[in-house]
Amino acid sequence: MSYTDAFKAEMVKRMVGPGAVSAAALSRQVGVSQPTLSQWLREARRVAAMTPPPEEKKPTDPQKWTPEEKLRVLVMAQGLEGEELGALLRREGLHEAQLNEWRQVAAGALSGEGRVPKSV
Repeated sequence: MSYTDAFKAEMVKRMVGPGAVSAAALSRQVGVSQPTLSQWLREARRVAAMTPPPEEKKPTDPQKWTPEEKLRVLVMAQGLEGEELGALLRREGLHEAQLNEWRQVAAGALSGEGRVPKSV
C-alpha cells in the first residue's frame, strides 16, 4: 500500500514528538505494520542527520538584509549586553559594528536627521 508523505511525516512525528509512542504501539493504533513505521523513522533520522541545525547554517549577508530584518535584530538586541549580546550577534551572523551602525541610522531616521526622500 502507498502512503502520502504527509501521512508518513505525521507517523514519524508521533514516534518522536512529545508523548512519543513506539512503532509497535502506533502500529496497533493506525493499522500500519511495525516494520514499515520503523523504516519511516530510520529514513527520517537519516535525512535529519544530513540537514544541519539552523544555528550551523551560514547566515545570509547582513549587508543584503531588508529593513524589516535589520529592525528585527535591533529590537532583539535592545537591552542586551555582554554574553547575551554576543550570542545574538553570533546567531545572526553580525558584527557589533554593524549593529551599532544600524542603531545610528535608525536613530537618525526617527529624529528627522535621516535622509528621507520628500514626496512630490
